Amino acid sequence: MVLPCRVVSCRASTQLAANHRLVSAGGPRSPVMGKAEGTGENWHGHVTAITVGPEFRRIGLATSMMSWLERVSEHVYNGYFVDLFVRQSNAVAVGMYKQLGYSVYRQVIGYYSGEEDAYGTCACCCRSAAHNHCCRAAAATFMLIGIMMIGTDMRKALPRDVNKKSIIPLPAPVYPEDVD
Repeated sequence: MVLPCRVVSCRASTQLAANHRLVSAGGPRSPVMGKAEGTGENWHGHVTAITVGPEFRRIGLATSMMSWLERVSEHVYNGYFVDLFVRQSNAVAVGMYKQLGYSVYRQVIGYYSGEEDAYGTCACCCRSAAHNHCCRAAAATFMLIGIMMIGTDMRKALPRDVNKKSIIPLPAPVYPEDVD
């Protein structure tokens, strides 16, 4: 089941934006998409995508959208937990999800691919004008030798999971083919 796409433009978020003196032609518009999936005790809500425009960040919109998706997952679909995948290198997002009560359930080796991930794992410590060139070269090397980038599967238990079994971390990383 796919949860309905939500564009946050409700009165509460508009007031929140107004309180921060943010003005935009259409008001704050930030989508969150999710779905309900799984079977048995693995029945859960999944955050497929969440986006907040740069001019509306750090005012609580992502928190509001995540809360909405969690409520739908709990009250409409009666899920055990909510999960999401985030790039391990995206420290800002990982930190935000941790503040919202999510914890790392498992690392998935090779979940993401591409140059952006290689930048996140680049060992180059220079910050010169040549830095981007250095990172691009590192990305090409990573792709050639087959280094796989890591995705982080984060979860938050819902009240139905009384014993919080859904968030017990796995002891070792897994590969995409092992993800159910």
